[in-house]
This record gives sequence, C-alpha cells and structure tokens, in this order.
Amino acid sequence: GGMHDIKRRTIDTIGIPSVRFREDPIRLLRAVKFAARRDLGIDPNVYDAMVAHVDELRRASKPRIFEEMLRLLRGGAAHRSMWLLWEVGAMSVMLPELSAFLDDAEATGGAGDRFWRSMSAIDLITKERNGVPPDDAALVAALLREPIAEACTGEPNPGDAMLEFLEAMVARLGLTRRIADLVRRILMVQGRLAKRQVAKLTRNEWLPAAIDAFEIHAMARGQDRALSSELRKEIPPPQGRHRGRSREA
Repeated sequence: GGMHDIKRRTIDTIGIPSVRFREDPIRLLRAVKFAARRDLGIDPNVYDAMVAHVDELRRASKPRIFEEMLRLLRGGAAHRSMWLLWEVGAMSVMLPELSAFLDDAEATGGAGDRFWRSMSAIDLITKERNGVPPDDAALVAALLREPIAEACTGEPNPGDAMLEFLEAMVARLGLTRRIADLVRRILMVQGRLAKRQVAKLTRNEWLPAAIDAFEIHAMARGQDRALSSELRKEIPPPQGRHRGRSREA
C-alpha cells in the first residue's frame, strides 16, 4: 500500500502505528524527520499514535536519541522538525526545559519567536552551503541558547549556571560531554564576537562553530550578517579543523 501513501504525500507506518512505536520509539523521531525533510503529511492514525506514545522515548537509547536529534537539526528542515517534536509532545520528553520555554511564549518577551527564527536560520545556512549544515556544537548552541539565557538570568556566575543546565542534558538526552563543553565555550564568547574581539580566539578549533552560532542568533534577531562574514576573515586556514557533518541521505 506504499504507492497510495506516496500519491497522497503522507507518512504511514508498515503495520499498526502503536505497535511499531512501542517496538522502537526512535521510529517516532524518524517519522518527524521524513515528514519535515520531504514536507509530507502524517496519517491521522500515525499522528495520534505518536502523541500517545511519546513517553516510550524515555526507554530508548540515549545516544540514539541524541543522534536522531542532530539529524533533525542537520537535515535542512530544523524548523519544521522542532515544531513537530513540540506539537506531538516529544520535545517535552527529550528537552523539557525547551518545551516549557516554548509553551510559555508570552513570558519569554519574544525569545520564543527568536528560537523559531533560529531554526529557520539553520535551514537557510544549510541550503546556502549546498546541504552542509553548521558544526554540531553550533546547532546545539542554537537549539538551547534561549532557555540557557533564561536559566542564567540573574545568576551571579552565568558560567556555572550554564554548566549546570548542560549537565542535565548530558544525563537525560545523551548529549556528549565534548559537545556540551563546546556549547558552553561557544556561548561564553558570543559577547566578545559582537565586539570583534577575536584575536585571542583564533587558535581555538571551535571558533568557526562559535561564529556560526553568532550568525544564527543575528539572523534570528533580524540583524545584518556582515559582521559574521568579517569575523570569518580572522579565521586561519582550516587545516585539520573539525567541521560539521554533511547532510545524511
């Protein structure tokens, strides 16, 4: 019956949706991935099963969860992917801090809207780079920047508050400590990038990712991207530098 679904441009499961999602909860995330990347609808029975079984994600392998989230961000449809995760309730299981932040849009003072514009910025940058997304650390920094900023507001030591926030992600989401450390470093230098204070940062291999995160945030705020281009001119030749992964098939 697959041709029927192709013709109506709809995601369906092979078999009973509730059974399939209980067998492997990661299938829920893959339904989101394909629906977002290919701009497909989701069969009502599948959608209802996704909503009903989001808690199954709690028993899925944390590394698999994190890898699928990266794929959602890398694939050129980050905005719709995150919207679907939020809409079906999967985000409340995987990233409850971000989900609660988006649920309370009126209290964020426009930060919720900036988050969605950040996701659109990721998609635009990925498209401009012929399907090559920003570095994974830049993607995670963009994903978590607004709720991290909220968590750090009023804290005497923002660095410690940021570390505490990210440690929760390591424990629950399977965020690797390497990426968590890079995200912290990237977000800590955003103010210096805004002031073009990059001379002491050029030896850090994560500087390109920090500039990507800076550009994503600038786009989300409706600001010019020229400064990001100028900052990239300060980066030494990329010999052996870690770059973001290319888009998966």
